[in-house]
Amino acid sequence: MTPEKVEYAEITTYLRGRFRLLTGPDDQPCAHLNTLNTDLSREELLVASTLPETVNKFLVQLDTKLDAILAVLQASSLERDFPYTFEVASLSAGTVRFATDLPLAKGDWLEVIIKFREIGTSTAAGIGTVTDRIVEKNGVSLFVFTFTRIREEEREKIIRHVFTEERRLLRESRLA
Repeated sequence: MTPEKVEYAEITTYLRGRFRLLTGPDDQPCAHLNTLNTDLSREELLVASTLPETVNKFLVQLDTKLDAILAVLQASSLERDFPYTFEVASLSAGTVRFATDLPLAKGDWLEVIIKFREIGTSTAAGIGTVTDRIVEKNGVSLFVFTFTRIREEEREKIIRHVFTEERRLLRESRLA
């Protein structure tokens, strides 16, 4: 009996990330050394908080500043362990379509870290393989990366990001 292939919602987005080449699917991940768990998003924290609004605003500002400090401290380690950069064109909890300057081929194994904010520590990481290369009309090559090993917490971060972006787009379309 083969497991069913799960389909996830996909969004067009612009994010940045880093990756490292692997020799195969059994290589040990090192992303868990470079990422921090984020149990609650700021929005979820604000909804659940019973503190006064001014205290909540202060805590959110403090959290943002701490994220920026941690990102700076983490940057050199991340660049050393994950030497290649990419730009995400679309994202789902199962696949990432991205552009990079490094020539990749179908079947290449990668470990990726996707940054959800320009500055901060909100990231998701996983291991997978390049499953396709798409050349767009403008000549840009996009690689399709499919996760084969991803912790459930990491997948949840991606799903949360996708839903947050979908809600934002719906709000914007209603206001237009």
